[in-house]
Amino acid sequence: MKKYAWCVVAIFSCFGIMAENEDMADNKFNTVAERIAGVVTKDNKGFDFRKYSEFIKSSWNRLYRESIGHIPSWTNEHLKKFSPKYDTLFYPFGGPDISYAISFFPEAKRYILVGLEPLGDFDQIEKGLTNSEYYDSVKTAFSHYLRKGYFITSEMQTQLSNATVKGGLNLILLALKKLGFNILEVDNCSIDANGDVTKPVPDSISCLKIICEKNSEKKVIYYVRANLGNENDKLDYLMKFVHKFEFSTFVKSASYALHDRNFTNIRSFILNETRCILQDDTGVPFNFFRRNWDVYIFGTYTKPTLQVFRTYKQPSLTEYYLNHKAEPISFPIGYGYIKREPNLIFAVSLKKRVEEQLEKLRNQLKKKKCSCHKKQSR
Repeated sequence: MKKYAWCVVAIFSCFGIMAENEDMADNKFNTVAERIAGVVTKDNKGFDFRKYSEFIKSSWNRLYRESIGHIPSWTNEHLKKFSPKYDTLFYPFGGPDISYAISFFPEAKRYILVGLEPLGDFDQIEKGLTNSEYYDSVKTAFSHYLRKGYFITSEMQTQLSNATVKGGLNLILLALKKLGFNILEVDNCSIDANGDVTKPVPDSISCLKIICEKNSEKKVIYYVRANLGNENDKLDYLMKFVHKFEFSTFVKSASYALHDRNFTNIRSFILNETRCILQDDTGVPFNFFRRNWDVYIFGTYTKPTLQVFRTYKQPSLTEYYLNHKAEPISFPIGYGYIKREPNLIFAVSLKKRVEEQLEKLRNQLKKKKCSCHKKQSR
């Protein structure tokens, strides 16, 4: 009897798995992401889908083999022991680069990506899948990223504004599928003056909300279109939203924007509120980490890698690399991708660490007071 009972359970379990797979197959968000990611299906939409599929597969595999695939083990070895508690990853100037965000910060429940390029519209993308020009445009728009792991802002704004491929959502869906996630939901939304996420409304910040899942663990991605310069009168909306969470910050290939006096507001917000920050030399100028931060350095730094940014050389960072041991980076990343001369700085906020310790003490005192009141009432 036990044997038959086990068989019945096994059969019903199989039906459950089949039903789950069928539900996922019927999920339009997941189906669209699979096609963008080059997963070959029976319906080739009247053109040779295989060439596109082979291009995406080979390009992604190279990027993963050279860079992204090394990050989880490197992070676990070098950063995890120093990393404070966080539930959110804030990625200013990141655009649709979800691949590196998730790889460096896999424990985050939510990711807030910010860029200037159009976000994209899911319904428009779904309609575009019947057009062979769509796939050519995707290849053009993301070929640089798939070769070097970062975007050129001026190219992104042009390539992601054309009628065929509009928005970075295309790459987010592609990358999530390649990283093994299933796409559950994509919604257009807004961030209002209170820092709350609402349905799309005028006079707010536009964003997309993407819910995905892997190994029964759900993640929420907010892809935000916003100018992070001081002149943006809605920048405070975004900062109020990010401030609601215990967040860490990631900055990579950011054109040294945070060195510019036009970005002092977002820079001050990050320095005051983030638990920690992982960045290359294009992020917050190193001088800001000389006090009240625990700093760890990786890779090599003498000057900016790209000639166009040589005016942003940081003598204090050069000196720090000369006088402190830098742990190796086993993969190319950022502007150092081509020359294999990457650098990363991991800074942990002592201010936030003290605040967390004080909060723990307050909670402990509250518990003691509560227990004392209970004893007295008895």
